[in-house]
Amino acid sequence: MKFALRIVLAAVTLVSGVSFATSPAIAAPAECTSHNWYGLIGARYEYFGGSAGVLGCPTTEELEVSEGRGRIQYFDRGVITWSPATGPNSVQTLWKAGNGQLLFDWYTTDPLNYNDWLLNVRFNGTDRGLDREMPVGQNFDVFRTAGRTAIGTVGSGSYRVAVEGCDRSGGGTHTCRQGWTNPLYLMY
Repeated sequence: MKFALRIVLAAVTLVSGVSFATSPAIAAPAECTSHNWYGLIGARYEYFGGSAGVLGCPTTEELEVSEGRGRIQYFDRGVITWSPATGPNSVQTLWKAGNGQLLFDWYTTDPLNYNDWLLNVRFNGTDRGLDREMPVGQNFDVFRTAGRTAIGTVGSGSYRVAVEGCDRSGGGTHTCRQGWTNPLYLMY
């Protein structure tokens, strides 16, 4: 019962923006006994299937981010960060999808919304031509407050990924008010 209540509180936090940050951590199931998950990061982890999902088990507790503002947690096959500068419930997830791809998911910047997204990808600290612009309405998985995209890998190494929401005028000029999400780093 306590576990179910905590899951409900995490879901309410994700949907409503009401914070239950002082609630106790959700205990890890038997197969993931080293670290706990909770709050917005925990809710997103559960959304992706928890320990049986794409991320696997947590490998750290939630930590303060080293770049930006918010929290981050690492998992067997990915990483999740909370980026409050880009919305009170703004959570990004990056994971190894196999077949030479990473998947990047951002959810939700509400109440902030945009008509264009800029994706920034670095491989081993350098630009390898993986950046892209993703206008809303021209990509199946990109919406005004959230999105998901596949990123082709260019080799084994460290990938750094962030996204920025912008409004693009008819003349093509970007107005980006909130800045970039916290960057996510993942070895592939």
